[in-house]
Amino acid sequence: MFAECQELLQMFGLPYIIAPMEAEAQCAYMEINNLVDGVVTDDSDVFLFGARNVYKNIFDDRKYVETYLMKDIESELGLTREQLIRMALLLGSDYTEGISGIGIVNAIEVVHAFPEEDGLQQFREWIESPDPAILGKFDVETSGSSKRRKSGGNESCEKGNSLEPECVEGSDNNQSSNETQHIKEVFMSNHRNVSKNWHIPSTFPSETVISAYISPQVDDSTERFSWGRPDLSLLRK
Repeated sequence: MFAECQELLQMFGLPYIIAPMEAEAQCAYMEINNLVDGVVTDDSDVFLFGARNVYKNIFDDRKYVETYLMKDIESELGLTREQLIRMALLLGSDYTEGISGIGIVNAIEVVHAFPEEDGLQQFREWIESPDPAILGKFDVETSGSSKRRKSGGNESCEKGNSLEPECVEGSDNNQSSNETQHIKEVFMSNHRNVSKNWHIPSTFPSETVISAYISPQVDDSTERFSWGRPDLSLLRK
């Protein structure tokens, strides 16, 4: 079947590429490198590989073609590619089974409540620990004072000269940290009971799965496609 499709494409003079692994990963790579304008697929995993413009239902005559843009996902849902990958780890995908009991709404809440680089590991620790003392790991005051000690402090800030650039920047960072901490604490308070029904796989969060989405195996050629002329004599046969 594949050989026949390739032969037909050659007859029509249409260029094609053979993906070494995931076809969606290869298509996303080509879009990232401006070799194509978008990706035609019904597989939403393509966004995790970095695709920006996705067209669905192209080959289904019973449905209208649907267009999905990554910029809309970012602006309307507030989700980046990295956060979508985290959601895949929570909900399950072609590469991982996900966490039993978690739905899409909870998954979005988790990625927003645990935005740190090791956020999913923090989430796992909270789920598995029956000890409320785990909250101490998220004490913003402790982390804030630690950051100030590492920076060496600033006398003008301590004296109340809050218009100094470094003081204003530090204030913004503290405010952002406080907001993140508040969101985390509200999430943990609201989901403490329901979290007992969430069952986490032993490999969660899998760095292997994350790497498979961030750095998939693809043909990394950036050579532009060249179009040929249809071979009418072969097409007539």
